[in-house]
Amino acid sequence: MSASKSIKLILAFMAMACFAAPEGLSAQMIGGGGGKKRGGGTGGGGGRLKIRPPDQRGSYFSRITKYTPEEEADGELAGKLSVRPFRKDRKPLRLRVYRREELIINIGSGSFGVDQFSEVLMKGVYCTVNWENEEPKEGKKKSRKRPQLLSISLNPIAVEGKVVEVDGDILIIKVKPSNGTDWPEIAASINPNATSNKRVTNRKKRIRNKKLKLKVLPDVVSMVDATNATISLEDLEPDMPIEAQVIQGRKTGYLVEIKLVDAEASGEDDSDRDGGTRG
Repeated sequence: MSASKSIKLILAFMAMACFAAPEGLSAQMIGGGGGKKRGGGTGGGGGRLKIRPPDQRGSYFSRITKYTPEEEADGELAGKLSVRPFRKDRKPLRLRVYRREELIINIGSGSFGVDQFSEVLMKGVYCTVNWENEEPKEGKKKSRKRPQLLSISLNPIAVEGKVVEVDGDILIIKVKPSNGTDWPEIAASINPNATSNKRVTNRKKRIRNKKLKLKVLPDVVSMVDATNATISLEDLEPDMPIEAQVIQGRKTGYLVEIKLVDAEASGEDDSDRDGGTRG
């Protein structure tokens, strides 16, 4: 075969390959190619988690990623709260926070109104938010969906363990949930519609001890010893056995109440694995 014929054959094969490629790509894009698709949609073999379409309203156990107060101190809109739900199939939310008298946060014996949200809504704090999409503006059937905050709760949980360290207004404790219950973020991350939840099948891992870093707000925390006599933060020393009510945070949460208990009655098991300071 001459050199010119060989070159023509090579060019012909290259042209066929170039025209065949877009057909294969388009088949994947519409889900008909049977190959793996990015994002795990309906067709093909994608294995990524499907994110639920946005709801009109909901109640999500989440962690705070950011709170931004509005610059206008007297406006109807107080700020915007960004949260990330623990359920993996829920999208993060950015909620509009309006000035309403009923919108308050309770921490221990203290109540904080909307204008104090920037003081207590720390990044990483765990919370339950109730929200709904605002009604479309008058005359606009398809206005942009804007979710607004209806209520927010910083739910305390009961824990038991021991004191690790006191540093100013910060208390570090090593604890696990009382009565063998799960850490709330683990329970909330379980998708009831999933066929398996491999990350939470190990019971011992789910209820491991954690080191929690807690901020102690003045005048809102109950602190007593084993006889129910009032004590202060300065009275706490490392390794003291305790029972407490805490609000968790990814890095820092809040102490709600704490009680010293008898070492013999505490029955603490140091063999549990230390889960670090993050919840």
